Amino acid sequence: MREGTSLTATVGQLEASRCGPQYLTSGNRLARNTLWNLIGNIAPMLVAIFCIPVLVKALGTNRFGILTLVWALIGYTTVFDFGLGRALTQLVATRLGTDEQQDVPDLVWTSQLMMLFLGFVGTAVLGLLSRWLARHVLHVPVGLEGETTRSLYLLAFSIPVVISTAGLRGLLEAHQQFGVTNALRLPTAVFTFVGPLLVLPFSNSLAPVVAILLGGRLLAWVAHLLYCAKIVPELRHRIAWRRDAIRPLIQFGGWMTVSNVVGPLMVILDRFVIAAALAQLLRGCCGLLRNVFRHIDEALVGSRGSAGRDVPGV
Repeated sequence: MREGTSLTATVGQLEASRCGPQYLTSGNRLARNTLWNLIGNIAPMLVAIFCIPVLVKALGTNRFGILTLVWALIGYTTVFDFGLGRALTQLVATRLGTDEQQDVPDLVWTSQLMMLFLGFVGTAVLGLLSRWLARHVLHVPVGLEGETTRSLYLLAFSIPVVISTAGLRGLLEAHQQFGVTNALRLPTAVFTFVGPLLVLPFSNSLAPVVAILLGGRLLAWVAHLLYCAKIVPELRHRIAWRRDAIRPLIQFGGWMTVSNVVGPLMVILDRFVIAAALAQLLRGCCGLLRNVFRHIDEALVGSRGSAGRDVPGV
């Protein structure tokens, strides 16, 4: 009996140590997580090198220039979560490290409902501004104004999906599941460039291109949700809303709002100003160069590789 009790205690201590602060911040684990994140960022860049010339030739410089703006907006729609995704990562990781996991499901669902609300607000804002952006900011040719507006409408519906996915990814990162997150993020990032190629045999209009990108994001959201339900089975039992979880989420997410909103917003505004001021040919070339140099910068500096894996250990 004592041997059985001792064995049970040893297994319990082992499981606890795997969720403890030393395990979450161990050097080997952080290095491995950084490597996973760097792979997830470099691989899409390599795919883009082969796909972008084909897209430029098939879509033309006008449509490709607008597509680069769509890519930018998809990538930066997480500004609408106001730091809630990273707040969820930190709060869940803290509870895993202190063995207070009973309220994690409620914390996850509360943050998801908050993010979905903010996402639908973003959908409404972009939907209302779509026609004005196409006509007065982007100054697209008259022949492209209709499909550009429809593309922005479709893009608006992707905002809740992208924000919710970021929150689910935060839950996986809190559990140090960086192999899983990159296994999910890599196909999504690759599909950003490959997806439009699948449309080209049938149409070179922007609306179907954006529609297939939206479909890819929906599939990614479903995959993230299934993996999260596997790691935290309690999520399948009920959808909970807890008022007392709102304050810590907002408190931690608040100080990240400036960097999450102002930085990407400046990049987005910069691209819109360039798109409005330069000729159509320069717009496409500029968008291409900015995307390439952004990926190169991320790969060399490794900022996203290290930042993503550091938050759960904070």
